[in-house]
Amino acid sequence: MTNLNDTVSDSALMGDFTWGNVSINLDNIPQNVFVGLAKQGIIHKLGNEVAAGLVKVKEKFEKEGGTWDEDVKEEKSIELRQQMVQKILEGTIGLRIGGPRGTTIENIAFELAMKEAEAKLAPKGYWPKADRKNGIKAEDAQIEFGGRQMTRDDLAEMVFDKYHDRFMKAAEDEHKARVEKAKLAKANQVKPVASVDKSAEDVLADLI
Repeated sequence: MTNLNDTVSDSALMGDFTWGNVSINLDNIPQNVFVGLAKQGIIHKLGNEVAAGLVKVKEKFEKEGGTWDEDVKEEKSIELRQQMVQKILEGTIGLRIGGPRGTTIENIAFELAMKEAEAKLAPKGYWPKADRKNGIKAEDAQIEFGGRQMTRDDLAEMVFDKYHDRFMKAAEDEHKARVEKAKLAKANQVKPVASVDKSAEDVLADLI
């Protein structure tokens, strides 16, 4: 029987994972916590990502002359979830983690890559959009690109990897500019004017 306090290292060796400026050794995570985190990830895949993918399925289905209703929606949702489960079990699902990349320079570089990716792809219709009606956030939205469903992070990652050195150099310049801008803003801060206490006579004079 599995002890919920056992760590993942009892059955696997995965090492450190760094996100932002902190690292955590995955092997030291208690197994019950690891299972809980895994379930959250699976819920996201089967929920948000399937919902995002369903938007494209609906568009294609209606374009081909089909009538989209709740029964068809449920049928297609089940199909997408089964496909997602299969990808998870086969190990073929994308696992790139978005968010902070470790250093300030890397974060700025990825930010610049994201902006360039949107500038290049959005005009051509290859930029995932939020769908508030269906509860899909911008970061969860997907679009078919290169034969697979991709998020904004996935597309930005492709651009970032392709022009890595250029983005890192641009990020260094951008970081310097931001630091200087912050210093200038701090130096130019207007100090609040001290309030002046008025006598009763002054206050009365203001009123009349």
